[in-house]
Amino acid sequence: MKKTKKTSVLAASLVCLLAISTVVLAATTDFTADADVTISGVTLGSGTGSLYIRSGSTAESWTFNSGTFTVTNPGTIHIGSVDTNVKTILIKNGSNSNVACTENSTPGTSVVALPTTADTYTVEASETTACNNFCSTLTGAATYNAFPTCGAATCSQGYSLSGSGSSATCVASGGGGGGGGGGGGGSVTTTTTTTTTTQTQTQTQTQTTAQTAATATLPSSMQEGNVVKSAATSALYLVRGNKIIPIPTMSVFNSAGLKTSSIKTVSASDVAAAAPGNLIKSSDDSKVYLLKGDRRIAIPSAAGFEAAGFKWGDVVSLAKKEKDAFPESTLIKAVGSDNIYVIAKGLIRHIPNTAVFNGYKYKWADIVIVTSTEKTMFGSVMLFKAAGDNKVYFLDNGQLRWISSANLFVTKGYNWNNIIEVSKTELDTYTKGSNIMN
Repeated sequence: MKKTKKTSVLAASLVCLLAISTVVLAATTDFTADADVTISGVTLGSGTGSLYIRSGSTAESWTFNSGTFTVTNPGTIHIGSVDTNVKTILIKNGSNSNVACTENSTPGTSVVALPTTADTYTVEASETTACNNFCSTLTGAATYNAFPTCGAATCSQGYSLSGSGSSATCVASGGGGGGGGGGGGGSVTTTTTTTTTTQTQTQTQTQTTAQTAATATLPSSMQEGNVVKSAATSALYLVRGNKIIPIPTMSVFNSAGLKTSSIKTVSASDVAAAAPGNLIKSSDDSKVYLLKGDRRIAIPSAAGFEAAGFKWGDVVSLAKKEKDAFPESTLIKAVGSDNIYVIAKGLIRHIPNTAVFNGYKYKWADIVIVTSTEKTMFGSVMLFKAAGDNKVYFLDNGQLRWISSANLFVTKGYNWNNIIEVSKTELDTYTKGSNIMN
Protein backbone atom coordinates (compact mmCIF):
# COMPACT_ATOMS: atom_id res chain seq x y z
CA MET A 1 0.00 0.00 0.00
CA LYS A 2 1.18 3.50 -0.60
CA LYS A 3 2.88 5.39 2.22
CA THR A 4 0.40 8.20 1.66
CA LYS A 5 -2.20 5.78 2.97
CA LYS A 6 -0.74 6.23 6.47
CA THR A 7 0.97 2.84 6.68
CA SER A 8 3.53 0.73 4.84
CA VAL A 9 3.64 -2.94 3.86
CA LEU A 10 6.43 -3.54 6.39
CA ALA A 11 4.54 -1.81 9.18
CA ALA A 12 1.35 -3.70 8.36
CA SER A 13 3.19 -7.03 8.40
CA LEU A 14 4.91 -6.24 11.71
CA VAL A 15 1.65 -5.27 13.33
CA CYS A 16 0.04 -8.49 12.12
CA LEU A 17 2.97 -10.53 13.41
CA LEU A 18 2.55 -8.97 16.82
CA ALA A 19 -1.20 -9.71 16.63
CA ILE A 20 -2.03 -6.15 17.64
CA SER A 21 -5.37 -4.80 16.47
CA THR A 22 -5.01 -2.51 13.48
CA VAL A 23 -7.33 -0.82 11.05
CA VAL A 24 -5.91 0.32 7.71
CA LEU A 25 -7.78 3.44 6.63
CA ALA A 26 -6.88 6.15 4.21
CA ALA A 27 -7.80 9.77 4.53
CA THR A 28 -10.16 9.14 1.62
CA THR A 29 -11.35 5.80 3.12
CA ASP A 30 -9.66 4.07 0.19
CA PHE A 31 -7.02 1.40 0.81
CA THR A 32 -4.77 0.31 -2.07
CA ALA A 33 -2.06 -2.34 -1.73
CA ASP A 34 0.94 -1.48 -3.90
CA ALA A 35 2.64 -4.74 -2.82
CA ASP A 36 1.51 -8.04 -1.29
CA VAL A 37 0.57 -7.50 2.37
CA THR A 38 1.24 -10.45 4.70
CA ILE A 39 -1.29 -11.18 7.46
CA SER A 40 0.36 -13.53 9.96
CA GLY A 41 -1.24 -15.13 13.00
CA VAL A 42 -4.64 -15.76 11.41
CA THR A 43 -6.63 -18.40 13.32
CA LEU A 44 -6.23 -21.82 11.66
CA GLY A 45 -7.79 -24.73 13.54
CA SER A 46 -6.08 -24.95 16.92
CA GLY A 47 -3.12 -22.94 15.66
CA THR A 48 -2.43 -20.06 13.30
CA GLY A 49 -1.61 -19.57 9.63
CA SER A 50 -0.80 -16.76 7.26
CA LEU A 51 -2.70 -15.02 4.47
CA TYR A 52 -1.81 -12.16 2.17
CA ILE A 53 -3.63 -9.36 0.36
CA ARG A 54 -2.55 -9.37 -3.27
CA SER A 55 -0.86 -6.29 -4.65
CA GLY A 56 -3.32 -3.96 -6.38
CA SER A 57 -6.24 -4.87 -4.11
CA THR A 58 -8.53 -2.07 -2.95
CA ALA A 59 -11.05 -1.63 -0.12
CA GLU A 60 -12.31 1.00 2.29
CA SER A 61 -10.37 -0.68 5.10
CA TRP A 62 -9.16 -3.95 6.58
CA THR A 63 -8.71 -5.01 10.20
CA PHE A 64 -6.69 -7.70 11.95
CA ASN A 65 -7.40 -8.39 15.62
CA SER A 66 -6.45 -11.43 17.74
CA GLY A 67 -6.44 -13.85 14.83
CA THR A 68 -9.50 -12.40 13.06
CA PHE A 69 -9.09 -10.73 9.67
CA THR A 70 -11.90 -8.54 8.26
CA VAL A 71 -12.32 -6.36 5.17
CA THR A 72 -14.84 -3.49 4.96
CA ASN A 73 -16.46 -2.43 1.69
CA PRO A 74 -14.13 -4.21 -0.75
CA GLY A 75 -13.31 -2.76 -4.12
CA THR A 76 -11.32 -5.33 -6.06
CA ILE A 77 -9.50 -7.39 -3.45
CA HIS A 78 -7.88 -10.82 -3.68
CA ILE A 79 -6.71 -12.89 -0.71
CA GLY A 80 -4.27 -15.80 -0.97
CA SER A 81 -1.84 -17.79 1.15
CA VAL A 82 1.66 -19.22 0.76
CA ASP A 83 1.00 -21.40 3.82
CA THR A 84 0.62 -25.06 2.81
CA ASN A 85 -1.35 -25.74 6.00
CA VAL A 86 -4.09 -23.42 4.70
CA LYS A 87 -6.25 -25.66 2.51
CA THR A 88 -9.14 -23.28 1.84
CA ILE A 89 -9.86 -19.58 2.31
CA LEU A 90 -13.47 -18.86 3.32
CA ILE A 91 -15.27 -15.50 3.15
CA LYS A 92 -18.27 -14.71 5.40
CA ASN A 93 -20.46 -11.62 5.17
CA GLY A 94 -21.70 -9.46 8.03
CA SER A 95 -24.56 -11.91 8.65
CA ASN A 96 -22.02 -14.74 9.08
CA SER A 97 -23.16 -16.42 5.85
CA ASN A 98 -20.59 -18.14 3.62
CA VAL A 99 -20.32 -16.10 0.40
CA ALA A 100 -17.02 -17.07 -1.27
CA CYS A 101 -14.28 -19.65 -1.01
CA THR A 102 -11.23 -20.92 -2.84
CA GLU A 103 -9.11 -24.03 -2.43
CA ASN A 104 -5.45 -23.23 -1.83
CA SER A 105 -4.30 -25.87 -4.32
CA THR A 106 -1.31 -23.78 -5.40
CA PRO A 107 -0.04 -21.84 -2.38
CA GLY A 108 1.13 -18.41 -3.39
CA THR A 109 -0.99 -18.44 -6.56
CA SER A 110 -4.55 -19.48 -5.63
CA VAL A 111 -6.65 -16.51 -4.52
CA VAL A 112 -10.24 -15.73 -3.57
CA ALA A 113 -11.99 -12.58 -4.74
CA LEU A 114 -14.20 -10.85 -2.18
CA PRO A 115 -17.69 -9.69 -3.18
CA THR A 116 -17.95 -6.01 -4.08
CA THR A 117 -21.25 -5.53 -2.22
CA ALA A 118 -20.81 -3.06 0.64
CA ASP A 119 -20.39 -5.01 3.89
CA THR A 120 -17.79 -6.11 6.41
CA TYR A 121 -16.43 -9.53 5.48
CA THR A 122 -14.49 -11.98 7.63
CA VAL A 123 -11.65 -13.83 5.91
CA GLU A 124 -10.99 -17.27 7.43
CA ALA A 125 -8.09 -19.64 6.86
CA SER A 126 -9.24 -23.25 7.05
CA GLU A 127 -7.83 -26.78 7.11
CA THR A 128 -10.93 -28.02 5.26
CA THR A 129 -9.74 -29.42 1.93
CA ALA A 130 -12.73 -28.58 -0.31
CA CYS A 131 -15.07 -25.59 -0.46
CA ASN A 132 -18.05 -27.88 -1.05
CA ASN A 133 -17.42 -29.32 2.41
CA PHE A 134 -18.84 -26.07 3.78
CA CYS A 135 -22.23 -26.99 2.26
CA SER A 136 -24.78 -28.45 4.69
CA THR A 137 -25.20 -32.22 4.34
CA LEU A 138 -28.53 -33.22 2.78
CA THR A 139 -30.14 -36.64 3.11
CA GLY A 140 -30.01 -38.57 -0.17
CA ALA A 141 -27.72 -36.10 -1.99
CA ALA A 142 -25.03 -37.66 -4.19
CA THR A 143 -23.42 -34.38 -5.27
CA TYR A 144 -23.93 -30.72 -4.45
CA ASN A 145 -24.09 -27.53 -6.46
CA ALA A 146 -20.85 -25.60 -6.39
CA PHE A 147 -20.20 -23.52 -3.29
CA PRO A 148 -21.67 -21.11 -2.25
CA THR A 149 -24.95 -22.10 -3.94
CA CYS A 150 -24.83 -25.60 -2.43
CA GLY A 151 -28.14 -27.46 -2.44
CA ALA A 152 -28.41 -30.92 -4.03
CA ALA A 153 -27.16 -31.29 -7.61
CA THR A 154 -27.90 -35.01 -8.03
CA CYS A 155 -29.46 -37.64 -5.77
CA SER A 156 -28.55 -41.16 -4.75
CA GLN A 157 -30.51 -44.19 -5.92
CA GLY A 158 -33.97 -44.17 -4.34
CA TYR A 159 -34.18 -40.37 -4.15
CA SER A 160 -35.35 -37.74 -6.62
CA LEU A 161 -34.39 -34.09 -6.94
CA SER A 162 -36.85 -31.50 -5.63
CA GLY A 163 -36.38 -27.76 -6.17
CA SER A 164 -33.35 -26.06 -7.67
CA GLY A 165 -30.26 -24.09 -6.74
CA SER A 166 -29.63 -23.54 -3.04
CA SER A 167 -33.11 -24.86 -2.14
CA ALA A 168 -32.71 -28.17 -3.99
CA THR A 169 -33.17 -31.28 -1.83
CA CYS A 170 -33.49 -35.03 -2.39
CA VAL A 171 -36.75 -36.76 -1.46
CA ALA A 172 -37.29 -40.50 -1.13
CA SER A 173 -38.84 -42.05 -4.23
CA GLY A 174 -39.70 -45.45 -5.55
CA GLY A 175 -36.71 -45.63 -7.90
CA GLY A 176 -34.49 -43.74 -10.29
CA GLY A 177 -32.01 -41.31 -8.81
CA GLY A 178 -29.13 -39.20 -9.97
CA GLY A 179 -25.60 -39.94 -10.88
CA GLY A 180 -22.45 -39.22 -8.88
CA GLY A 181 -20.00 -36.30 -8.93
CA GLY A 182 -16.22 -36.59 -9.16
CA GLY A 183 -13.68 -35.77 -11.87
CA GLY A 184 -10.08 -36.27 -12.61
CA GLY A 185 -7.20 -36.97 -14.91
CA GLY A 186 -4.79 -39.82 -15.41
CA SER A 187 -6.08 -43.38 -15.19
CA VAL A 188 -7.97 -45.82 -13.05
CA THR A 189 -6.85 -49.36 -13.81
CA THR A 190 -9.70 -51.85 -13.66
CA THR A 191 -7.78 -54.72 -15.23
CA THR A 192 -5.37 -57.16 -13.57
CA THR A 193 -2.23 -55.49 -12.17
CA THR A 194 1.05 -56.69 -10.73
CA THR A 195 0.25 -57.34 -7.07
CA THR A 196 -2.05 -59.87 -5.46
CA THR A 197 -3.75 -57.16 -3.39
CA THR A 198 -4.56 -55.08 -6.46
CA GLN A 199 -5.72 -58.16 -8.38
CA THR A 200 -8.17 -59.00 -5.61
CA GLN A 201 -9.39 -55.41 -5.43
CA THR A 202 -9.81 -55.27 -9.22
CA GLN A 203 -11.74 -58.52 -9.28
CA THR A 204 -14.03 -57.24 -6.53
CA GLN A 205 -14.58 -54.01 -8.45
CA THR A 206 -15.41 -55.93 -11.63
CA GLN A 207 -17.82 -58.19 -9.76
CA THR A 208 -19.49 -55.20 -8.13
CA THR A 209 -19.87 -53.55 -11.53
CA ALA A 210 -21.51 -56.61 -13.01
CA GLN A 211 -23.81 -57.15 -10.02
CA THR A 212 -24.97 -53.52 -9.92
CA ALA A 213 -25.51 -53.37 -13.66
CA ALA A 214 -27.49 -56.58 -13.54
CA THR A 215 -29.85 -55.34 -10.82
CA ALA A 216 -30.40 -51.83 -12.26
CA THR A 217 -33.61 -51.43 -14.22
CA LEU A 218 -34.73 -49.28 -17.13
CA PRO A 219 -38.21 -48.16 -18.08
CA SER A 220 -39.81 -50.71 -20.43
CA SER A 221 -39.67 -48.16 -23.27
CA MET A 222 -35.87 -48.36 -23.33
CA GLN A 223 -33.55 -51.19 -24.30
CA GLU A 224 -29.78 -51.55 -24.32
CA GLY A 225 -28.25 -49.70 -27.29
CA ASN A 226 -31.27 -47.47 -27.96
CA VAL A 227 -30.90 -43.80 -28.78
CA VAL A 228 -33.81 -42.09 -27.04
CA LYS A 229 -35.26 -38.59 -27.04
CA SER A 230 -37.56 -37.09 -24.45
CA ALA A 231 -40.99 -36.15 -25.79
CA ALA A 232 -40.66 -32.90 -23.83
CA THR A 233 -37.25 -31.76 -25.14
CA SER A 234 -34.80 -32.35 -27.96
CA ALA A 235 -32.21 -33.92 -25.61
CA LEU A 236 -30.74 -37.22 -26.84
CA TYR A 237 -29.46 -40.14 -24.76
CA LEU A 238 -27.63 -43.39 -25.50
CA VAL A 239 -28.84 -46.36 -23.43
CA ARG A 240 -25.85 -48.30 -22.11
CA GLY A 241 -25.45 -50.49 -19.01
CA ASN A 242 -29.02 -49.77 -17.85
CA LYS A 243 -28.21 -46.05 -17.75
CA ILE A 244 -28.75 -43.19 -20.17
CA ILE A 245 -25.68 -41.32 -21.45
CA PRO A 246 -26.43 -37.71 -22.51
CA ILE A 247 -25.47 -36.92 -26.12
CA PRO A 248 -24.83 -33.16 -25.84
CA THR A 249 -24.08 -32.27 -29.48
CA MET A 250 -24.66 -33.60 -32.98
CA SER A 251 -20.88 -33.71 -33.37
CA VAL A 252 -20.71 -36.32 -30.58
CA PHE A 253 -23.75 -38.09 -32.06
CA ASN A 254 -22.17 -38.40 -35.50
CA SER A 255 -18.68 -39.27 -34.21
CA ALA A 256 -20.17 -42.10 -32.16
CA GLY A 257 -21.59 -43.61 -35.34
CA LEU A 258 -25.20 -43.12 -34.26
CA LYS A 259 -28.01 -42.77 -36.80
CA THR A 260 -30.93 -40.34 -36.71
CA SER A 261 -33.17 -43.10 -38.05
CA SER A 262 -32.59 -45.03 -34.83
CA ILE A 263 -33.83 -42.28 -32.48
CA LYS A 264 -36.78 -43.39 -30.37
CA THR A 265 -39.05 -40.86 -28.64
CA VAL A 266 -40.02 -41.78 -25.07
CA SER A 267 -42.02 -40.00 -22.38
CA ALA A 268 -40.42 -37.33 -20.22
CA SER A 269 -41.31 -39.39 -17.14
CA ASP A 270 -39.36 -42.38 -18.49
CA VAL A 271 -36.30 -40.19 -19.08
CA ALA A 272 -36.61 -38.81 -15.54
CA ALA A 273 -36.90 -42.34 -14.12
CA ALA A 274 -33.78 -43.65 -15.86
CA ALA A 275 -30.46 -43.30 -14.05
CA PRO A 276 -28.06 -40.95 -15.90
CA GLY A 277 -24.58 -42.27 -16.61
CA ASN A 278 -21.47 -40.09 -16.49
CA LEU A 279 -18.75 -42.64 -15.73
CA ILE A 280 -17.48 -44.53 -18.78
CA LYS A 281 -14.79 -46.90 -19.98
CA SER A 282 -14.16 -49.03 -23.06
CA SER A 283 -12.53 -52.40 -23.68
CA ASP A 284 -9.54 -50.83 -25.47
CA ASP A 285 -8.64 -48.62 -22.50
CA SER A 286 -7.90 -49.28 -18.81
CA LYS A 287 -8.97 -45.75 -17.84
CA VAL A 288 -12.27 -44.68 -16.32
CA TYR A 289 -13.53 -41.27 -17.45
CA LEU A 290 -15.97 -38.70 -16.14
CA LEU A 291 -18.16 -37.11 -18.80
CA LYS A 292 -18.51 -33.33 -18.61
CA GLY A 293 -20.70 -32.00 -21.40
CA ASP A 294 -19.09 -33.01 -24.69
CA ARG A 295 -15.71 -33.83 -23.10
CA ARG A 296 -14.27 -36.55 -20.89
CA ILE A 297 -11.60 -36.29 -18.22
CA ALA A 298 -9.70 -39.30 -16.90
CA ILE A 299 -10.01 -40.11 -13.20
CA PRO A 300 -6.52 -40.21 -11.62
CA SER A 301 -6.72 -43.21 -9.29
CA ALA A 302 -8.94 -45.80 -7.66
CA ALA A 303 -8.47 -44.02 -4.34
CA GLY A 304 -9.67 -40.74 -5.85
CA PHE A 305 -12.60 -42.51 -7.51
CA GLU A 306 -13.79 -43.97 -4.21
CA ALA A 307 -13.06 -40.85 -2.17
CA ALA A 308 -15.45 -38.97 -4.45
CA GLY A 309 -18.20 -41.42 -3.55
CA PHE A 310 -18.36 -43.09 -6.95
CA LYS A 311 -19.51 -46.69 -7.24
CA TRP A 312 -17.78 -49.10 -9.57
CA GLY A 313 -21.19 -50.43 -10.58
CA ASP A 314 -21.99 -47.04 -12.11
CA VAL A 315 -19.18 -47.33 -14.67
CA VAL A 316 -20.73 -47.91 -18.11
CA SER A 317 -18.86 -49.71 -20.90
CA LEU A 318 -19.00 -48.01 -24.29
CA ALA A 319 -17.69 -49.05 -27.67
CA LYS A 320 -14.35 -47.44 -28.49
CA LYS A 321 -15.98 -45.24 -31.13
CA GLU A 322 -18.61 -44.07 -28.64
CA LYS A 323 -15.98 -43.25 -26.02
CA ASP A 324 -13.76 -41.46 -28.54
CA ALA A 325 -16.71 -39.31 -29.63
CA PHE A 326 -16.14 -37.39 -26.38
CA PRO A 327 -12.71 -35.72 -26.81
CA GLU A 328 -10.46 -36.02 -23.76
CA SER A 329 -9.66 -32.73 -22.04
CA THR A 330 -6.64 -31.92 -19.88
CA LEU A 331 -7.70 -28.37 -18.96
CA ILE A 332 -10.02 -27.74 -16.02
CA LYS A 333 -11.47 -24.82 -14.12
CA ALA A 334 -13.48 -25.02 -10.89
CA VAL A 335 -16.89 -23.38 -10.63
CA GLY A 336 -16.58 -19.95 -9.01
CA SER A 337 -12.83 -19.63 -9.65
CA ASP A 338 -10.83 -18.00 -12.44
CA ASN A 339 -7.85 -20.34 -12.01
CA ILE A 340 -7.15 -22.71 -14.92
CA TYR A 341 -5.26 -25.97 -14.39
CA VAL A 342 -3.64 -28.45 -16.75
CA ILE A 343 -3.64 -32.18 -16.02
CA ALA A 344 -0.45 -34.21 -16.47
CA LYS A 345 0.38 -37.62 -14.99
CA GLY A 346 -2.80 -37.46 -12.90
CA LEU A 347 -1.63 -34.21 -11.25
CA ILE A 348 -2.70 -30.61 -11.85
CA ARG A 349 -0.79 -27.35 -11.95
CA HIS A 350 -2.08 -23.81 -12.18
CA ILE A 351 -1.50 -21.90 -15.41
CA PRO A 352 -0.23 -18.57 -14.03
CA ASN A 353 -1.13 -16.21 -16.88
CA THR A 354 -2.44 -15.85 -20.43
CA ALA A 355 1.06 -15.72 -21.93
CA VAL A 356 1.88 -19.17 -20.55
CA PHE A 357 -1.54 -20.51 -21.64
CA ASN A 358 -1.09 -19.22 -25.19
CA GLY A 359 2.54 -20.36 -25.27
CA TYR A 360 1.38 -23.96 -25.04
CA LYS A 361 -1.20 -23.26 -27.80
CA TYR A 362 -4.01 -24.32 -25.49
CA LYS A 363 -7.56 -23.50 -26.57
CA TRP A 364 -10.05 -21.77 -24.30
CA ALA A 365 -12.82 -23.99 -25.70
CA ASP A 366 -11.05 -27.06 -24.29
CA ILE A 367 -11.44 -25.93 -20.67
CA VAL A 368 -13.83 -28.18 -18.72
CA ILE A 369 -15.74 -26.77 -15.75
CA VAL A 370 -15.58 -29.05 -12.70
CA THR A 371 -16.98 -28.81 -9.19
CA SER A 372 -14.74 -28.16 -6.22
CA THR A 373 -15.16 -31.80 -5.15
CA GLU A 374 -14.13 -33.06 -8.58
CA LYS A 375 -11.05 -30.85 -8.57
CA THR A 376 -9.83 -32.22 -5.23
CA MET A 377 -9.43 -35.67 -6.78
CA PHE A 378 -6.16 -34.44 -8.28
CA GLY A 379 -2.86 -34.12 -6.51
CA SER A 380 -0.80 -31.00 -7.21
CA VAL A 381 2.40 -30.91 -9.25
CA MET A 382 5.31 -30.39 -6.86
CA LEU A 383 8.33 -31.32 -9.03
CA PHE A 384 9.28 -29.17 -12.04
CA LYS A 385 11.97 -29.01 -14.67
CA ALA A 386 12.36 -26.70 -17.65
CA ALA A 387 12.54 -28.10 -21.16
CA GLY A 388 16.20 -28.61 -22.10
CA ASP A 389 17.43 -28.28 -18.50
CA ASN A 390 18.26 -31.17 -16.16
CA LYS A 391 17.67 -29.17 -12.99
CA VAL A 392 14.68 -30.43 -10.97
CA TYR A 393 12.87 -28.10 -8.58
CA PHE A 394 10.55 -28.76 -5.64
CA LEU A 395 7.63 -26.37 -5.13
CA ASP A 396 7.76 -25.26 -1.50
CA ASN A 397 5.30 -22.63 -0.23
CA GLY A 398 5.01 -21.08 -3.69
CA GLN A 399 8.78 -21.03 -4.32
CA LEU A 400 10.84 -23.36 -6.53
CA ARG A 401 13.85 -24.88 -4.76
CA TRP A 402 16.51 -26.67 -6.78
CA ILE A 403 17.24 -30.24 -5.61
CA SER A 404 21.02 -30.25 -5.75
CA SER A 405 21.69 -33.96 -6.41
CA ALA A 406 20.06 -37.20 -7.55
CA ASN A 407 21.03 -38.89 -4.26
CA LEU A 408 19.26 -36.15 -2.33
CA PHE A 409 16.20 -36.54 -4.57
CA VAL A 410 16.00 -40.22 -3.63
CA THR A 411 16.75 -39.56 0.05
CA LYS A 412 13.90 -37.07 0.22
CA GLY A 413 11.54 -39.74 -1.12
CA TYR A 414 10.59 -37.84 -4.28
CA ASN A 415 9.17 -39.75 -7.24
CA TRP A 416 10.96 -39.44 -10.60
CA ASN A 417 7.68 -40.17 -12.39
CA ASN A 418 6.10 -37.06 -10.89
CA ILE A 419 8.52 -34.60 -12.49
CA ILE A 420 6.65 -32.34 -14.92
CA GLU A 421 8.52 -30.60 -17.72
CA VAL A 422 7.36 -27.05 -18.36
CA SER A 423 8.43 -24.19 -20.60
CA LYS A 424 11.10 -21.78 -19.40
CA THR A 425 8.44 -19.06 -19.63
CA GLU A 426 6.29 -20.88 -17.11
CA LEU A 427 9.19 -21.79 -14.83
CA ASP A 428 10.30 -18.15 -14.72
CA THR A 429 6.93 -17.08 -13.30
CA TYR A 430 7.85 -18.75 -10.01
CA THR A 431 10.02 -17.16 -7.33
CA LYS A 432 13.21 -19.15 -6.75
CA GLY A 433 13.83 -20.16 -3.15
CA SER A 434 16.97 -21.50 -1.49
CA ASN A 435 18.53 -24.66 -2.92
CA ILE A 436 17.83 -27.97 -1.20
CA MET A 437 21.33 -29.05 -0.18
CA ASN A 438 20.69 -31.65 2.53
